[in-house]
Amino acid sequence: MQQHLVSALVEQEVVLHEYANVRAVRADGVELEADFLPADVVIWAGGFTASPLAQEAGLRVNSLNQTLVDPYLRSLSHPNIYAVGDAACPVEEPERAHAHEPFHGAG
Repeated sequence: MQQHLVSALVEQEVVLHEYANVRAVRADGVELEADFLPADVVIWAGGFTASPLAQEAGLRVNSLNQTLVDPYLRSLSHPNIYAVGDAACPVEEPERAHAHEPFHGAG
């Protein structure tokens, strides 16, 4: 699918700057580490993977390296550690049974 999208965008003369390090998005364009791209419209797409720190520390994580947490944001494997935001993946809702989800790391 990615190749199809890239081909379709290139066919429409859309300029792609893959893997570019962005310093700032301004009203008149995008500032890269080594260049400035003037633009009227900027479309920014990115992927997501959390830092591997939690897995390296032995916490239970999912395939995106998110710490598996209970409804109170406590690590399932280390309840004295809390994870929040994009670094956390709740695996159960309050008043619901535990939802078993694939995980990586020490358990």
